[in-house]
Amino acid sequence: MLHSLHLDPQPLHDEAAFNRLTRRVAAVAKRHAAGADFHLYFEPQRARIGIGCRDRFEFNQPAKSAVKQDPFYAASRWCRNQLHAETVSAFGFVSFDVAGQYHAYRSDSAVPLIRLQQPLLEIVLTPGQIAFRGDIPSSELCRELLAAVDDDDRAFAPLQPSPQVIVLEDREHYRDRVRDLVQELIDGKLDKAILSRRVATPAAVNWLDTFQRGMACNQVYRSYLFDHGALKATGFTPEILLQSHGSNISTNPLAGTRRRGRDAQDEARMIRELRRDPKEIKEHAISVLLAQEELLRVCTSDSVVTQEFMALKQYRSVQHLSSRVNGVLKPERDLWDAMRELFPGVTVSGIGKSEAIAAIGRYEAQARGLYAGCIGIIDGAGNADFSLSIRSLFEVNGQAFWQAGAGIVPESDCNLEFKETCHKLAVMSEITSFA
Repeated sequence: MLHSLHLDPQPLHDEAAFNRLTRRVAAVAKRHAAGADFHLYFEPQRARIGIGCRDRFEFNQPAKSAVKQDPFYAASRWCRNQLHAETVSAFGFVSFDVAGQYHAYRSDSAVPLIRLQQPLLEIVLTPGQIAFRGDIPSSELCRELLAAVDDDDRAFAPLQPSPQVIVLEDREHYRDRVRDLVQELIDGKLDKAILSRRVATPAAVNWLDTFQRGMACNQVYRSYLFDHGALKATGFTPEILLQSHGSNISTNPLAGTRRRGRDAQDEARMIRELRRDPKEIKEHAISVLLAQEELLRVCTSDSVVTQEFMALKQYRSVQHLSSRVNGVLKPERDLWDAMRELFPGVTVSGIGKSEAIAAIGRYEAQARGLYAGCIGIIDGAGNADFSLSIRSLFEVNGQAFWQAGAGIVPESDCNLEFKETCHKLAVMSEITSFA
């Protein structure tokens, strides 16, 4: 059943005002979750929150001796059975480690490969209303949400960045791995692979405050906060892996990165450098070509098009080259077929994808888990939004960490690739709040 509280939309069409409202509503909803599972998924002018667990789909790492299975087919079947127009949406994630069911990759994942979860109560926040699905919200929750709407005094304390956690102890190890990987690339074993670093946080994390801080200082494209007890994550990702509206499918590869400028002159120099760098242009063009090839396997051939080719996307600390590839699914296909083709994203795995995934398994110290998979939401009408879980903070069984990678190609310089991971790690370390 759908209930709603109507709001005056005019003041909330301003992006900054809606972001502040999302922060206040998140605090109220998280308090009312009272230890129950909590999900929040934010996109421009809409935030969706789930509290509790009504039903859950989970696909775990099979035993090493087991026959490889198709997790995406299992997810599709669960969605067909559980999600309908009148039901709550399903929030969830796909771990990078699901790649091991389709490619040569390690089998020591510490997290479920896929988890989709329908909450007891879903809250949908837009500039015009707060809508509820599932359980009837308590009168206390409604009062507090309305109070949060009326309380936009902009009184959030000014953000004081946390000290950057710059870990250099693995610098030589990372640069050595880049050199070894570059040699494989030169030898023609693959064209590109993303090599990442994982850095543990120095203390326990305040998850809600970290989300609040991130919303305050990032140009937010997609963001999320979820708390499943032993699994937690919050992030501010610049990249959508898969977006669907019925049969219309879209993916948004970002490849090619530079830091933001220190001033206007330096910013202009960074943009020129990014747009003229042969390594960055090659990296981006190949990523777009692969995304087109992947969508062509599940979409009608005349529907796959690239839009906004090599547009510039800017964030607080870094900027990227961005393109969008769209297609229309064949009648016998669904969004999970598209996910199978696109996953893991080319910009977090590499080209050729199978060889890159195998290289990641060899060169990285542990299975990636939630990092570089995707986090998102799907409803009963086949509408879905899954963003890459990068620029994020994770916690697995009490161990919190940041993780970031760089795209390695034959032209890569190991020092520059290490610096790129440092810039990306700084995005999250600066906003992380410790308990």
